[in-house]
Amino acid sequence: WLLSSLDKKKRQMSNDVARAIDELTNVEAELAKAEAEHAQLRQGLSERESQENALKQELSQLEKDKNKHQADIVEAKAKLDEIGEELNEAERRKEEAKQSLQQAEEETRTRQQEEQRAKEELEKAEEEKKKLERELEDKKQIEARAKEQADSISAKKADLARRIASMKEKLGTN
Repeated sequence: WLLSSLDKKKRQMSNDVARAIDELTNVEAELAKAEAEHAQLRQGLSERESQENALKQELSQLEKDKNKHQADIVEAKAKLDEIGEELNEAERRKEEAKQSLQQAEEETRTRQQEEQRAKEELEKAEEEKKKLERELEDKKQIEARAKEQADSISAKKADLARRIASMKEKLGTN
């Protein structure tokens, strides 16, 4: 009985050991599976951390680019403001030039009108001069005729005076 009981216990222990070995094998398999999953999770986590670091670097680069672009925008706005001021200055100078041109055109028109009036006055003066020259010529002709007539009258007078003197002589001698 003792022997049989020992055999039973031995078999039971063998069964228990076999069961324990099976359980241990199952646990080891589960552990290996868990370790594999853990390794995969670690690898995934590592990949995620790498991706996160890459995204952080990309985000950092994007932030730098954004800051550079914002600086470029500020610079471009400043340049645009400067160009706007230059444009306003150019517009002001253009307006001044336009006003100067209008003033010069008005002065030119005024000068042309004055020149036209001066030409008209010169033409009138020329006509007046020609008229006076004609009158002077007429007066010279009248004077020349008057002189001719005066000379003729003087000659006739002298002739008459001689004739009178001759007659007086003739009368006086008679």
